Amino acid sequence: MRAIYVRRSNIGSVMDLGLLRPTHVDVASCRLKVASSPTGTYTKVFDTNGTCDFLDPTVDNPGAVWTGDSYIRCVFNPSNYGLSANNFWLKVVYLDSLGAELVTPSPSDPLLVNRTWRGNDIIAFTATAPVSPALSLDLPRSLVNFQVKNLNTSGVSLYLALGDGLEQEILAGATITYTFGTVSRITVRGDGSTAAFSVSGAFHPSV
Repeated sequence: MRAIYVRRSNIGSVMDLGLLRPTHVDVASCRLKVASSPTGTYTKVFDTNGTCDFLDPTVDNPGAVWTGDSYIRCVFNPSNYGLSANNFWLKVVYLDSLGAELVTPSPSDPLLVNRTWRGNDIIAFTATAPVSPALSLDLPRSLVNFQVKNLNTSGVSLYLALGDGLEQEILAGATITYTFGTVSRITVRGDGSTAAFSVSGAFHPSV
């Protein structure tokens, strides 16, 4: 189950997120953080008030949506929190009762948010895969015609897993294309050295 569920990101000036409600005994609240790349420096967006829903006071009509007990609903105007870009990465960090960031449970995997999503739009990004531990990335919605390229030219292989599947090796300079099926999560690592890679795909119109 994803740690961040994007219910609405591209309608007007409102984002509507669900943060997976933590069950660890040490967690007192959650901190949403943002970065321009999945392995970049993440900065604070806001903290929740305990594990209660978060509502930006400038949002007049958030709508009545039942998210159940599994998610903390967060409704806010991105421009009020410095989120002006169309694409960015979010993660959740868990806080103790003093507001300190916890190591356990670990922060969520980065989630790519695309605020201009429409139908079959193409999305693309580049990043660098570490050696260990592997980097897991959640993608917005599901992608089709998914393509991953190993940008290294020095012989460093990239290992890629789709969802919970097995790893596949992508040799330096090589590209793998997945024409059939959809992709919403990948895990990558470099073989003995960090590995730069690129990802592209089209948003599935109904997923």
